[in-house]
Amino acid sequence: MYMGLVSFSTDFSTEMVMSVLPLYIVKDLDLSRTILGAIEGSGEFVNYIFRVPSGYISDKIGKRKILVIIGYAISTISNLFLFL
Repeated sequence: MYMGLVSFSTDFSTEMVMSVLPLYIVKDLDLSRTILGAIEGSGEFVNYIFRVPSGYISDKIGKRKILVIIGYAISTISNLFLFL
């Protein structure tokens, strides 16, 4: 039950940030849409790159709960840095 609440909270806060980030980058920072696409594409690239090693590590150690906790902690911390 608690993991469901953590997942909901993390997803909700991430979607709130990601919905206004493109407007901030294009309007306030006055960057082009090409740069916005490069930023978002880089984020997706990093996401896909980390899937393979994390899956391998998860299978190797057999303890998925600690990896889930680390993943949500990284997500929460990165959202705080976006705020700053």
